[in-house]
Amino acid sequence: MSGISRLNRFVGLFLLVAAAVIFASCAWIGVGSKSEIVDYGLYDAKVATRGNAVVSASGITHLQSTLDIPAEPGRYFGLQVQVTNPRKDNTSVCRFQVDHPAFAAPGGQPTAQFAHEFALEPNEVSTQQFIWYFVKQAGYEIVPGKWTMRVFVNNREIAKKQFVVR
Repeated sequence: MSGISRLNRFVGLFLLVAAAVIFASCAWIGVGSKSEIVDYGLYDAKVATRGNAVVSASGITHLQSTLDIPAEPGRYFGLQVQVTNPRKDNTSVCRFQVDHPAFAAPGGQPTAQFAHEFALEPNEVSTQQFIWYFVKQAGYEIVPGKWTMRVFVNNREIAKKQFVVR
């Protein structure tokens, strides 16, 4: 076999191995996971609070697709996303993250980000509602400015909307 044939064989084998490694890495981090923003904007809901915290919400209904949000109590906004776990044999981590203008709870430190994580079961496909609730008891949260909501699966951003609270 000539030197050029061996080199071509080596390059071909190298490319095949590299492609397999890239494919396996993409599957591990969640590349290829499908997602779809089902709706976004303003919502209505029955909200139960304990102190300043929302502890449950039911009857969530989409009212209007908009990125402009009134800065007033009783306004609920966000997005609904169909989320898919790309892993067939393992759970994945889904994270909802909100970057917002800084505010502080009474007696608390200022914060400009909220994040919540939960597990997606293998092959799970679910529609998740990621909603921020402006409630009267937590009026300090009602801060005008840009509010960016992101959804991640295995640290890969799958959905994003930027709202302007006025």
